[in-house]
Amino acid sequence: MTKGSSLSLASLSLCLFLFCAQSRALVQEKNDELYDVLAKGYEALARSPAEAIPFFKEAAVLDFSNATIRKQLGSAYIAVNRYEDALSQFILADKISPSDSTKLQIAYLLNGLGRIEESSEAFEQLRASADPGIRRTAEKAVIILKPALGTDQYPWWGKLLVAPYYDTRFKNTVFFGVLSGGRYLDEAGTFSLFGTLSMTRDTRSAGGAIPAVFSDNYVLAAAGLRITPFTGFAAEILGGVAHDLDDRPDRKMARGDVRGVLTYGTGIFAPFSFPERMTISWKPWVEVYSSAGYYSRYENVLGYHQLRAGTRFLEAGAAGADLYLRGDFTWDTSREFYNNIAEGAFGIRLIPNYAWGVTILAEVHRGLYWDHSLSSSPWDRWYSSTRFALVLERPINF
Repeated sequence: MTKGSSLSLASLSLCLFLFCAQSRALVQEKNDELYDVLAKGYEALARSPAEAIPFFKEAAVLDFSNATIRKQLGSAYIAVNRYEDALSQFILADKISPSDSTKLQIAYLLNGLGRIEESSEAFEQLRASADPGIRRTAEKAVIILKPALGTDQYPWWGKLLVAPYYDTRFKNTVFFGVLSGGRYLDEAGTFSLFGTLSMTRDTRSAGGAIPAVFSDNYVLAAAGLRITPFTGFAAEILGGVAHDLDDRPDRKMARGDVRGVLTYGTGIFAPFSFPERMTISWKPWVEVYSSAGYYSRYENVLGYHQLRAGTRFLEAGAAGADLYLRGDFTWDTSREFYNNIAEGAFGIRLIPNYAWGVTILAEVHRGLYWDHSLSSSPWDRWYSSTRFALVLERPINF
């Protein structure tokens, strides 16, 4: 080896040494910065999750491939109800370091965002988990979500709704029930022919020469076309026969009935969990429902809109309890006083088992007949009422 070669080798070795030393220094500097940011994040988290989010976001930039930081950021987003952002972080965490516990959180978030089909698929995959606890949770969730999906409802579908309630204002019990079923005309499930059988009956109304009417009591049998172009929306056109359950001198007992109704319902729902013991929780949710349609029975167009917002505050196994606020607004084109109402309510909802489709409700209402120009009301403009209801709502799989 020549003298020049020895010098070149020594120079190269020195460069490598200096490079490695500098790299270690940079890594240490970056680690120190990451540690400092995380320390600030956890300190802020003790005060408020919202304050901690910027620090965890910065930490995720400093260490992009750290799954633990991603999950911590996702948990902070959940605490401030930013579920879409939380979902993104947990998906990234699972890509970095696949984990059944992370996949379970993803399934819960998908359900809470109303993405029921994706949530069900995620839970279905977790039924094969090696963790027995995750496996049991996934199996319960699949059972609960299956009715909501209606995966067994092609080409035939069906639905049962039974909703009796008691109203303290009129000291009246009202029974309402509807059974519907049909057959899809296309693979997308947009169009279907269907039939429906419904009944309304209360305990105070009576027929005769001078009828006392607290509720419109009748049985309806009808058939028609149902169109569902996107999730939550339905347009129904149907015709049939309605038979009064109270004899009223001003009309026939049986009459033709034609309806065209638009409905839309959506929401952000409380994620499912199945704690072994009774657990106090805080899982906000919002539900919106709206309908408008023409009813030949009344020769009138009726509109109804409802907003409910609350939280799931108690959970035990497959049971839960909600506290919520509710607002209702109704209107019509014939300007009947009893169809033009605005109400606010506070309620509690008990769910004995998520898979049953049964809920028990108690609500305190305050309402008013909102149209000042309607003077035919025999009641005071403002009123209060307490209502108790039992609701059974289930799909029927053929």
